[in-house]
Amino acid sequence: MTIFLLKLTLCWSFFALLYALLLRYETFFRGNRAYLLGTAVLGILLAALPSEQMPIPEDDAGIPVLTLPEFTVGIQQVEAATKTWQDLDFLWVVYWAGLLLMAARMFWGLYKILLMAVRGQSQRLPDGCLLIETNEAKVPFSFFKWVFVPAPIQLSESSKLSESSGK
Repeated sequence: MTIFLLKLTLCWSFFALLYALLLRYETFFRGNRAYLLGTAVLGILLAALPSEQMPIPEDDAGIPVLTLPEFTVGIQQVEAATKTWQDLDFLWVVYWAGLLLMAARMFWGLYKILLMAVRGQSQRLPDGCLLIETNEAKVPFSFFKWVFVPAPIQLSESSKLSESSGK
C-alpha cells in the first residue's frame, strides 16, 4: 500500500508540474478540466501497474520454492524492535497530518461559502441557478448551481451630491 501511495504521489506530482508549466494560463476550461480529470485517473492506473518482481525459483514439479535463512529472536530483541519508531511510521504520521490539515481547510472553505450564501441576497434564475449578491465576495464565482456576485457598492448621500454637482 505504501509503494502504491508513493507511486501515485509521484505520478500526480509530475502531472501537476506539467499542468503548471504548460496549461495554467490556458483559457480552454473544458480542455483543462479534461486534462486534470484524465491525469487523476491515469495516475491511479499507472500506480496500480505491477512493478518488477524477483523471479521465484521453482522445483522440479513447477511449484515455487523460496528458502529463507534460519535465525532466532530473543525476547529482548522483540521488545526493543517494537518500542522504536520505524521510518514508515513517521511517513504515516506525516501523511495523516497532511490529510487532516487539507480536510480541515476544505471544510473551512465550505463553511465560508455556506455563510456567504446565508448572508447574501438570493434570487432564483430561469435556468435553475441561484444568484447570490453578497458583500463578502470580491469577484464573481460559482459553486455548483450557486453564482456569487459582489453586491453593488452603495454610495453615501454626500458622494452622490458631489458627483451630480461635478457634471
